[in-house]
Amino acid sequence: DFVRNPGSFRDRAKDAPAHAAGAPAIAAAAPIGWLGIRAKWTLASAVAIAIAILPAGVLSIDRVRDSMTESAHRSGNALAQQMADFSTEAVLNEDDLAMARAVETTMRQPGVRYAVMQAPDGTVLASSGGAGLVGERLPEMLESGEAAARILGVDGSDLFHSGAPVEIRAAHQPAMVVAHVRVGYSFAQQTAQIKGFVVTQGALNAAGLGLAVLLCAILARQFSRPILALSLLARRVATGDFRVSSNLRHRRDEIGF
Repeated sequence: DFVRNPGSFRDRAKDAPAHAAGAPAIAAAAPIGWLGIRAKWTLASAVAIAIAILPAGVLSIDRVRDSMTESAHRSGNALAQQMADFSTEAVLNEDDLAMARAVETTMRQPGVRYAVMQAPDGTVLASSGGAGLVGERLPEMLESGEAAARILGVDGSDLFHSGAPVEIRAAHQPAMVVAHVRVGYSFAQQTAQIKGFVVTQGALNAAGLGLAVLLCAILARQFSRPILALSLLARRVATGDFRVSSNLRHRRDEIGF
């Protein structure tokens, strides 16, 4: 048709922008229709990378937090059991000095905020709160670690409350409980380590995401350049300029012709 009647083709080409006037209204319906090809490709790639990176980072943080929390809980239980084993002979002999020494030794361990030893009826045998509580009957301390921390004047917001029985075991006889010990073990150190890990992990994720977005922007520029060149050629042809030429024919990909 162009060979037979180039004038009519040129007239229809000039009218093409008028017929395309309604296109912006359709494109405007899309939420990101105003974005260019580069921006859309970069945004889509960044979202895909974020979806891949962020869940893995969150899962890693949860695993580290659970591991450190469990480690602090085991440490508290181990200290309580160690104190109970160390105190068996002192309780049997009613040796107040030895029981006080067991509490003092436990308090020297890192992270221990309080330690208390009580008889089965709740009578305090030895306590990190001093000799003022010794001899008092405080059964609520046996039932609740929070109550023990409150009575001893210790902030229990970041403590694991561990307890262990002081038992006497005989051959072919059930164990007899002669006392109870309770230890308040702080996991503040583990909390600080978890916070440090979260900050480091967040910084690494942010750096990786930023680098990925930069790479996506560079790739988007390379991908969109021939498409934009074709768009420019099409607009010039639509305005009646048939003298346009392009170097895209030398490309060896889908754009080449």
